[in-house]
Amino acid sequence: MSLPDGEPDLSRRSGTHRNVEVNMRRLATLALILSGLFLICPRPALAQSQQEMNREAEAGFRQVDAELNRVYQELLPRLPGPVQQKLIDAQLAWIRFRDAEAEARAWEFEGGTMYPFLYYSSLEDTTRQRSEDLRIWLESLSAGSESF
Repeated sequence: MSLPDGEPDLSRRSGTHRNVEVNMRRLATLALILSGLFLICPRPALAQSQQEMNREAEAGFRQVDAELNRVYQELLPRLPGPVQQKLIDAQLAWIRFRDAEAEARAWEFEGGTMYPFLYYSSLEDTTRQRSEDLRIWLESLSAGSESF
């Protein structure tokens, strides 16, 4: 028997059948969530051991950091002298923030094998955002929307 919305009436089934159906729905929901995570993952997770995951996280950070440095080096000479110094000061302060943020996010695992993975993953996330912020600034200069 079905309910008005088309859902089966689980109240008439035995406890075992009801539990099986509920668990199947939970598994189906979990499968959908996991498949969605696979689709939005920024890079494939190919590592099979914690050491490999740590190396991949570090490599991911290094790649994003190289892009940040490229954008920063392109932006800096396009700014007037006093603004250049302000950006340099801001970037140095941001690096201290980024590193402290990564340490704070990974602190629970300090000394453990997961610490490098969490540390470098945080560095990568924070650096990616900073790179995007500077890229937007650079593009606004190219479009002529900044005035000095």
